[in-house]
Amino acid sequence: MKGQMNFKILAPCAFAALVLAACSDDGSSSLDYPEAESSSSVESSSDEASSSSVVKSSSSVSSSSVSSSSVEESSSSQEPESSSSEQVFIDERDGQAYRYVVIGEQTWMAQNLNYTDTATKYSYNYTPDIADPTIGRYYWDQDAKVSCPAGWHLPRFMDFSKLVTTVGGPDSAGKLLRSVDAWYDRQGDTDIYGFAATPTGMRCSGGSNTKAIYMSADYAQYGGLYSFNLEAEKPVEWKDNSGGCYMAVRCVKDDDFYKVIPDSADVAQQEPCKTQEEDDCEYGTLKDSRDNREYKTVVIGDQTWMAENLRIDYPEGALCMKDDKDTCAKYGYGYTWAAAMDYLGKYSDDAVGCGNDSYCTRARDVRGICPEGWHLPDLAEFQTMLYAVNERHSGNSNLKASNLWQNDSRTVESAFRDKYGFSLMPGGMVLPPVFNNQQTGSSTCLWASYDVSPRYAYHLYVDRTYALMEKNEKLYGCYVRCIKD
Repeated sequence: MKGQMNFKILAPCAFAALVLAACSDDGSSSLDYPEAESSSSVESSSDEASSSSVVKSSSSVSSSSVSSSSVEESSSSQEPESSSSEQVFIDERDGQAYRYVVIGEQTWMAQNLNYTDTATKYSYNYTPDIADPTIGRYYWDQDAKVSCPAGWHLPRFMDFSKLVTTVGGPDSAGKLLRSVDAWYDRQGDTDIYGFAATPTGMRCSGGSNTKAIYMSADYAQYGGLYSFNLEAEKPVEWKDNSGGCYMAVRCVKDDDFYKVIPDSADVAQQEPCKTQEEDDCEYGTLKDSRDNREYKTVVIGDQTWMAENLRIDYPEGALCMKDDKDTCAKYGYGYTWAAAMDYLGKYSDDAVGCGNDSYCTRARDVRGICPEGWHLPDLAEFQTMLYAVNERHSGNSNLKASNLWQNDSRTVESAFRDKYGFSLMPGGMVLPPVFNNQQTGSSTCLWASYDVSPRYAYHLYVDRTYALMEKNEKLYGCYVRCIKD
């Protein structure tokens, strides 16, 4: 499986496949996408695309404009469209007009964002008046995450990946997406998709303006947001912005796949349903028809979760702590991310080819290794649950099973934690048997279906002091708690 998979476009809520090669020493990663097919099957409505139109809406692009380009399942790249397909929408926050363009199944802004707010210092050096309206503004990572208009979002890894795949791959994207002017090398066809990438670089020590560099919404290994780097004659790159530079922003239109990761204010906090004396939680039972095993379930807010870790075996990537089957009987299997996603397609084709060293085609809600009618939680679903149980202010964790977790002195803590019936067990992080320092009692992790790069995916990590979503190596073993469809 390594570095290869079959490419297909899943309709309507999937996105195009891609695989990334291993990171280089400088933290960059060359993008290795499936080859575009030689013929294109893109249909275009000339009536809709022939003239520029203004849409006075910050939250939507007209359905006719979006439908002017559709990709048939037999093709992975789009025939270039002329710049006449560009259209315009108005950002109602400040009245600025932005060109946008439909490329394959996506709708992109065709110029850099130039929004600012008097209450937020969006621009480089915190001086809002320096922004050039022809190139937009440079944004700090936290400002960038909330900068796009309603109905649009800061692109994630998956958005940029789909764009590059649609235009034929990483080797051609740097040339075909760049603007006609402003680049040091203007030879050959440029901007044939109307994306008009300009070499604005980024703003930090030693920054240069020989690349178009855009902020993404995904966090890299050391806390900064990844950036998408586009240069004229080189393959596009995916880089770790741990240096904290300011970058340009290109917003992409929300689509059927996109899920908004909620803010705490958007999620109703649930009252605890369990104490040491009483248990009023709403439980149920799930019977897995694959092995007839029964699991306890619990309702938290609008979600129904498994209240036990999954215990079904898998041909590859189902691990037991120190290769001891007794730990699997107690805690469940620790799965690699690929196994949790069911990359072999044993139960569904939602995530076939989603290996531990690749980025992949997948559906919006990935069943993964879960029983029928359930799926592997995504980042938004986990975050919703954490807000519902007030995890940020729990002081430790409101999700822990009682009388199992150890404190700093390696003795079992006496405090009651299991306030919502989630009963999370301290199974540790499961590693291959060659690692002899594995231990249970003080931590655990649960996989999410959301990966941020070929190497890392998100998991819920819980230890002695907190519970939060963070990145983990896909090769490590984490447990699985399924959520009901």
